[in-house]
Amino acid sequence: MTLLIGSITIGLVLALLALGIFISFRIFDFPDITAEGSFTFGAAITASLIVAGTNPVVATILAFAGGLLAGAATGLIHTRFKINPLLSGILVMTALYSVNLHVMGKSNVPLLSQKTLFTWFENFSMSVSGKDAVVNLIGWSVPCKDLWILFFCLLIIIVFSLILFWSFRTNIGTAMRATGDNDQMIRALGVNTKVMIILGVALSNGFIALSGSMLAQFQGFADVQMGTSSERH
Repeated sequence: MTLLIGSITIGLVLALLALGIFISFRIFDFPDITAEGSFTFGAAITASLIVAGTNPVVATILAFAGGLLAGAATGLIHTRFKINPLLSGILVMTALYSVNLHVMGKSNVPLLSQKTLFTWFENFSMSVSGKDAVVNLIGWSVPCKDLWILFFCLLIIIVFSLILFWSFRTNIGTAMRATGDNDQMIRALGVNTKVMIILGVALSNGFIALSGSMLAQFQGFADVQMGTSSERH
């Protein structure tokens, strides 16, 4: 049961990745392969900053910002240089491999001895439920800390999903959705579709990098091959 709870938790963390891909593929019909690089980019930024002593919350926010920059680079290459969307993503993804190695300084950065968001979740669970507390769940003894971590991940997904739901109903969000549905119509209304594409791809990769950041903190390390392995799973 503990293994099942851990698997569900990882699934919730990767749900942020799914939200990012949803934005690029479903909203904009943009085949963005930058995801493979930005996922690892988020993990690399977070791991490097946490090891350097940065607050985990700040490191996670900066990872999201790094994903925004990666996505914006893909959008700029596509809109300004008229390069195919697929090729634009491949170019940035390939460049990010070297960037990720430079950010981490090596191929793998361990976080097991560092304080992360999930360390805070565990400390909170111990303060509420007590150390080594267990719950009988369908005949299985499950540590309370695992259930608390699962709850926090679920809460994070719900919050970001609601924010995304709300944002796509604002004026900018509506323009972004219209750009993906009918770019000629929205362009006739005076909306700069190039800017909308850049914003959309940037937001998409921001969520993807955030997912990589949280996964690195959950599993206790960041690896340069994380993006590839996550897509295989």
